[in-house]
Amino acid sequence: MKTKKKFFALFYAVILNVNLTHAADFKLDTNLSLLYDNNVSLAEANRDIFNDEIISLNIITSKNFMLNPHSNLSVKAKLARNQFARFNDLSNTVFALGARYRIQPEIGFYKPWLELGINGEKLLFDDSEMRDGTLFNLNLSAHKRLAERLNATFGVGFEKRIADSSDVFEWKRYSLLLGGLYKYSEQATLLASYSYMTGDQVFVATPSLAFLSVANSVSNDPVFGQRRSYRLDAHANTLNTSFNYRINPNNTLDAGLQYAKIEAEGNHQYDATQVHLSWLHRF
Repeated sequence: MKTKKKFFALFYAVILNVNLTHAADFKLDTNLSLLYDNNVSLAEANRDIFNDEIISLNIITSKNFMLNPHSNLSVKAKLARNQFARFNDLSNTVFALGARYRIQPEIGFYKPWLELGINGEKLLFDDSEMRDGTLFNLNLSAHKRLAERLNATFGVGFEKRIADSSDVFEWKRYSLLLGGLYKYSEQATLLASYSYMTGDQVFVATPSLAFLSVANSVSNDPVFGQRRSYRLDAHANTLNTSFNYRINPNNTLDAGLQYAKIEAEGNHQYDATQVHLSWLHRF
């Protein structure tokens, strides 16, 4: 726990120092969200399903580099805190570094562009060390304006998680993404996306031979009492929608919903819904 606190303090100090030292070059954003998740336990059976409310605070510093008229590179650092109301053991701190390269081969309002993003996150949980780990994401996406106010996105991605202790929370996942953005007005934007992901997924369940026979890894999970976490081969379908309203250049409100359905080996499946309300502020 002392190591986690030192890591938290060091990363927080770095973020603040970078912004204060280079205030003219860097952007500093905060995102405060209230979330409700109806299946934080990632469970199939009713007896294993638990819900919770989460308060999430993100502090993000970023910088954009214009490489030439056709391309730019942006880098960012993020510090996030996620506080669970009921299952406090799941509360966690996230430290992230990322970069995105954007290129538009032919300049023009309706000309397509490509983006390549890479991101790394360190996840530290308050009292569930089996969930501590490092997450890496690599994404490639194509974007195009279909109309003055309508954008479309197609992307592919790869995600790898390396666990600090329990390999139940190690995985590889591959994904496809289809998305759209409609700018209703200068202040209001509607976003929607669908993603398909294949790879490892975690289920929480009362000890069961039906799960044990198809699981790639199993571990007792004291967060949810006398239950176990199982890692299975699976695929996930996820729908996201959100409404974004810009109050002024520095403040934006965002409300959204995410629905995910996971289907795994052995005919196991669960679904989960998460809703959020967020306030974004740029300094």
